[in-house]
Amino acid sequence: MNVFDIIIGMDNDLSDLKELIKEKRSPQFDSFASFQLILWHINVDFSAISTINDILSEENELINSANTVKETFFNLKGKNVRVVIGVPIMNKPFPLNLLSDNIRVTTMKKNRVET
Repeated sequence: MNVFDIIIGMDNDLSDLKELIKEKRSPQFDSFASFQLILWHINVDFSAISTINDILSEENELINSANTVKETFFNLKGKNVRVVIGVPIMNKPFPLNLLSDNIRVTTMKKNRVET
């Protein structure tokens, strides 16, 4: 399982976060659009994750890309994993492949990251 950091402004929305994820994981994510990424919000220490399936549910899926980072990731402390990424697989009957990539989201209070 890979963990990488994303730095994003608190006023950015989740679609901006998806753009940053896609850019950070280029060229691996070049074959699909950023809006196709599926994100789940978690707050788990990396060492406590045994399998991805244990921590994902419909309840923690980030569905509304218009929500801001501030609305989604409040009370951030420590270096816990914040997001699990799902990506589409082209030409497959089941359109989602759960990557073993996770993100620790680091926020900046005032600056909006432009994408």
